[in-house]
Amino acid sequence: MLYDVAVVGSGFSAIAVTIHLLRLLPRSASIAVVGDDPGFGRGTAYRTEFYVHRLNVPAGRMSVFPEQ
Repeated sequence: MLYDVAVVGSGFSAIAVTIHLLRLLPRSASIAVVGDDPGFGRGTAYRTEFYVHRLNVPAGRMSVFPEQ
């Protein structure tokens, strides 16, 4: 199958890019997300199981859609 766009990676950034592409491209466009991690969206920064790991940005400043 041929795709209009291929997103390589399956972490948070790749999924965020895919979401934006889905909003911007025509409905007829096809997107392939290629990644080796079955936990799509949980890239290196969000994969940890250790309680001592913290994000360095307040949650209120984090958004995939800054206009919302």
